[in-house]
Amino acid sequence: MKFGRLATKNAAGALLGHSLEIAGRRVAKGSKITESLVADMVKDGITEIVAAQLDPGDLSENTAAARLAAHFT
Repeated sequence: MKFGRLATKNAAGALLGHSLEIAGRRVAKGSKITESLVADMVKDGITEIVAAQLDPGDLSENTAAARLAAHFT
């Protein structure tokens, strides 16, 4: 996994590293960044974000948590 600063225009497909207020709504940490979200961030003047880019075989935080929860229930 790569985690760090990323140009907003290159962020589609990455996971948001910190919650943000974008276009009048809150987008939660860990949300997958869509092309639509990129457009909203650019419109709001956000040129750089902190994001995670998963490598092949990596699991998202939410997927890993769900698998652990399923194992222990």
